[in-house]
Amino acid sequence: MPRTQEQGPALDDGPAVLDSGAFEAWELDDRAAWRPAGALPIKVRALGGESNGSYLDRLARGNGLALDRLLRGLGEGAFASEPDAAEIYFNPAAAQLLSVVCGRPVEHLRRALPSLAPQRMLTQGPDPVWQWPWRRACTLVPACQLCAARHGAQGPVWLASSDGWQVCARHGQWLDDGRRAGRGFVDLGPLPQVLAAHRERIVLQRRLGPLGRALFADAFHIAAYWWTRRESTPRVWGVRARAVRIAPTDVRGAALSFYPEAVALTRALAQAELAHRRGTLTAERYQSWQERTQALAAGWGVRRGPALADPLRRWALRHRLTPVTACDARGGRAPRADRCAGHQHPATGAPAEASCGLAQETCLPWRLGSAVSVVAAVHGHHAGQRP
Repeated sequence: MPRTQEQGPALDDGPAVLDSGAFEAWELDDRAAWRPAGALPIKVRALGGESNGSYLDRLARGNGLALDRLLRGLGEGAFASEPDAAEIYFNPAAAQLLSVVCGRPVEHLRRALPSLAPQRMLTQGPDPVWQWPWRRACTLVPACQLCAARHGAQGPVWLASSDGWQVCARHGQWLDDGRRAGRGFVDLGPLPQVLAAHRERIVLQRRLGPLGRALFADAFHIAAYWWTRRESTPRVWGVRARAVRIAPTDVRGAALSFYPEAVALTRALAQAELAHRRGTLTAERYQSWQERTQALAAGWGVRRGPALADPLRRWALRHRLTPVTACDARGGRAPRADRCAGHQHPATGAPAEASCGLAQETCLPWRLGSAVSVVAAVHGHHAGQRP
C-alpha cells in the first residue's frame, strides 16, 4: 500500500503491519488480555501539541475505522465524547497498546502528544484503561490549518492546550477556543508586536529553562491583574482587542491584548530573580528594581497607584526578594526558608514535559479565565489583608 506524507517513514524492526481483516482479531472475548498483533496499515503522524482524541480520530479515519471501534482495541473505557469536546487519557498499559497500534514507541508519541506526559497518565492498571472525562484538564483549540496541511493531515486537528490558547509563529495565528464566536483562530497580521513578543518569549525560555516558564506565568498573571482592574488597564490593550474584532472586556482576548507586556515583564522579573539567586540583590538594588519596573508598567499605560504596585510587591514577597519579608516583620521573626517561598526553584535541566499550564506554574493566587472573579476577591488585600 503506498504511503502518504502523513503516514511517515516505515519503522525498522517495528511491529508487523495488519491488513483490515486482521484487525478483527483484536476483539477478544477476554477483555483483560488485549494482544494487538501489530500496527495498523496506515500510519498517521501526530502534530506537535495534538490532543490524544484528535490523533486517535485521524488514525481511525485513516484506516477506515470508527473511533469507538479503534478505542475498543485499546482497553476498557466508556465512549462518552467527541475529539473536539474533551480529551481522552490513558493509563500506561493502554498507552503501550496505542504504541503498538500506531507503530511508534511511547517515548516518540509523548514528544507530540502532551496528554501522554507521565503526570497526565491515569493510574488505573495493570489492565489497559482509558477515560474521556467531561471535566477537562486542558482546552482543545484548533490547530493551524496551514501547519496541518503541511503535514498532510486530513480533517480537523485539535491541540491540547493547558492555557486555552497557542500561537503559531510560522503562520502568524493566535489559536484559541473561539468556536462559539464562529472562529478558533485570530490572524496576527494587524498585531505584529504580539508575534514578535512570542518569538522573544521562546528565546527567553530557551535561555532560562523551566525558570523562564515560571517567570512568564507570574508576569502573565500580574498583567491579568491589571487587565481585570479596568481602571488600571492600559488603553493599548483595548486597541489591540478591537484590531482583531474582539471586545476589550472579553476574557477570550485578554491574553492576546497584554501578551507583549507580559513578555517584557518576564525580562524584568528575571533580572530580580537572577540577582537574588546570585546574592547580589541588595536592599538598594531591590528598591531601584521596584521603581524601574513600576515606571515600565506606567509607560505602558497602567495607572500609578496601589493597583500597579501591589501585584509586583506580592510577587517579590513570595520570592523572598526583600531583605525582611512582610510576613516576618508582622510576627517579629527572622526570615525562614519555608516562609513565603514562592516557586520551588526548578532545576534548569528539568524536562520540558514537566511544565504545566500558566495557572499551575505561577506562585500568585489569582487566575484569569474561568476563575477571573478570584482577582476581584483579592482586591481587599490593599487594606492590609494577604492571600
